[in-house]
Amino acid sequence: MERCVGESFVLEDYIVRSVTGGKDAQGEVIVKLAKNGKKMRGRGLSTDVVEASVRAYVDAINRYYYQMKLEG
Repeated sequence: MERCVGESFVLEDYIVRSVTGGKDAQGEVIVKLAKNGKKMRGRGLSTDVVEASVRAYVDAINRYYYQMKLEG
């Protein structure tokens, strides 16, 4: 992910939990990232835990850039 974005973030927390049951259960991943004193949280949902993890990481990075844009 860092190569795609061109910046590094510190992973502070990583949580995986099952949202639904059964063979095609949905998994939810929540990550907490930090950069330059700012902390952000991301959430991803998928039947594949790797995909859910990537979605959560991207969500957190998008929140970081959105916050930076708001701050000007």
